[in-house]
Amino acid sequence: MAAEGFRTLHHAAGSLRFLLEHVPLLAGPGFRLRPAAKEGFGQHAVGRLVRNAVHATHAAADGGFWIADEYGPSLLHVAADGRVLARWVPEATEAWFAGADYPVHGVLPAIAARRQLNRGFEGIALSPDGAWLYLAFQSPLAHPDEQAHLQGRHVRLLKLDIATGAVAAQFLYPFDPPASFRRDAALGPIDWSDLKISELTTLGPDALLVLERGSASTKLYVVALDSARAIGAEHLDPMTRPTLEQASAAGEIRTALAKTLILSTDDLPEIDADLEGVAIVSPRTLLLVNDDDFGIDGVRTRFWRIDLPTDMPTGA
Repeated sequence: MAAEGFRTLHHAAGSLRFLLEHVPLLAGPGFRLRPAAKEGFGQHAVGRLVRNAVHATHAAADGGFWIADEYGPSLLHVAADGRVLARWVPEATEAWFAGADYPVHGVLPAIAARRQLNRGFEGIALSPDGAWLYLAFQSPLAHPDEQAHLQGRHVRLLKLDIATGAVAAQFLYPFDPPASFRRDAALGPIDWSDLKISELTTLGPDALLVLERGSASTKLYVVALDSARAIGAEHLDPMTRPTLEQASAAGEIRTALAKTLILSTDDLPEIDADLEGVAIVSPRTLLLVNDDDFGIDGVRTRFWRIDLPTDMPTGA
């Protein structure tokens, strides 16, 4: 049974039909994207991107795409025909991508390189006017060390100038207490480090729908990027102490985004675990999709349409 006021329709992948266009990534005219020649982090970051590091994409009005890589972390700007126009990487990490067959620009804040391994950019969205990129890390940075990542309770969310990559504003998204993810808690202990952001979707100017989850439980929240809640630019400097992650772990964060709950899958038992994607069909209709983890455990890709009882706020 769905929670009161909600209606869910779910489908296995085999019962849906999609019209898809396959667009190979090209490093130049006629050249497929290839790994960097240099071994080490550069090869890992460039080569793995093609196979399995892409965890977020967003289509642009011109038919191109922005692709977020959770390993580097980095962003790829891709033309409609699949040509990689540029890759944005953290400042001073350009050498890690030596041998790439496309332009590499160190325009992202250096602190982005402090991401926990495999917990880089997991959510990306564009503003309605196409002027801004919104980025969310999957979980707290390992800054200054892994302990800060493991105990942090907030995730950094960035607003970037799409023309230059410059950070226009930085915000902190607060996680719900781990025990509030009821299905996960019923399966065993759940810690702050088990929580993550897996998707961002634009609702309106500086208004986002955020997919926050454990494993079995997922929550969807609306946040408005209120400038009064932005974090000072000094916290983009890797040398600032205490770091935001240290302050978060100590319970000393005083400025964070306010959020409004749209739904929790703890109230919708017909929806599976490991949700990692959400699309807005209408102001009160959502499409959710799970991660099948390559089908290793026999899990199939499934979609759920959610009809909300009221329209979602747009921040307008």
